[in-house]
Amino acid sequence: MVCCPPSMVLQWREEMEDRFGLLFQIIDRAYVHRIRKERGFNVNPWSTNNQFLISHNLIKE
Repeated sequence: MVCCPPSMVLQWREEMEDRFGLLFQIIDRAYVHRIRKERGFNVNPWSTNNQFLISHNLIKE
């Protein structure tokens, strides 16, 4: 998991892929909502991928 400022999340995802070949999933409210809609409410969003980017604001909540 990589935590970064909210304004940098998209840029960091691109940088991680371009520079290091690492694919990160951005975890935010929209992602959690979508994954629960697809797989059921009891799914653990953290178990759906190995590498996540998350904003500082989401960590505070």
